Amino acid sequence: MGLYKYLLFVFIVNDMVYTVGLFITNPVILNEKGVFSMFSANFPERWVISIFATSHSNSFLILCFHFVYRHIAISSAEGQKLFRRCWFIALLVSIFLSESIIWFILCYFFYAPEYESILKLYDIVKEDYTLTHAESAMIAEHW
Repeated sequence: MGLYKYLLFVFIVNDMVYTVGLFITNPVILNEKGVFSMFSANFPERWVISIFATSHSNSFLILCFHFVYRHIAISSAEGQKLFRRCWFIALLVSIFLSESIIWFILCYFFYAPEYESILKLYDIVKEDYTLTHAESAMIAEHW
């Protein structure tokens, strides 16, 4: 049980990073009429929302590590020794970094908005909310 506290600590740190990221990015998620969009209300750059999505996905991976630890380390004494070996810790860290890099690349490069989707979302927002001319121009510039 001694190593489990480190996994809990990593989970708590990632949760705090995610919460701070949520506060900083202020993500806006629109899913209407077949169009999905997610962007940061505070930062228009796509890399900001990609980092936010990466930190969100990391929480699932850390949960997987928790279940693996519970199954392997708690079920046997040899399993607990496995989590003390440097190569196994390096393997977990490399899995974590690889998943983070892959998730960021997928979000950044394959989540680029399409022109038709932007026009459709713009029409939805204009239809659902009464906007002034200046607000419409701001939204059009943001997208």
